[in-house]
Amino acid sequence: MSPDGNTIAISLGLISPDVEGNLPSEDRNVLILDADSGQTLAAINTGYLAGPIRFVPGDPLALATVSEQSPEKGHKSDPIRIWNAKSGSLIREINTRPGRCSI
Repeated sequence: MSPDGNTIAISLGLISPDVEGNLPSEDRNVLILDADSGQTLAAINTGYLAGPIRFVPGDPLALATVSEQSPEKGHKSDPIRIWNAKSGSLIREINTRPGRCSI
């Protein structure tokens, strides 16, 4: 939930990535919803199976995602991606070393 309580972000885990861990471009795996009406405000394809998601403190329109890690496969990289929660557009990508990272 956003700091102002007006918006909810949901990470959908039912979407199947390809063998490289990438999502098909037509799939949207993070939904941004109006907290009062439940209406979808934005639908985002993060490019990977999203794990934890958080609104960025101090900016109710910024949302951070990180990839879900597979203990069996792992990932080549684990970027944190910052999104505009209103438009669904990518604002920034922060590359990290492979392995677990948290937000």
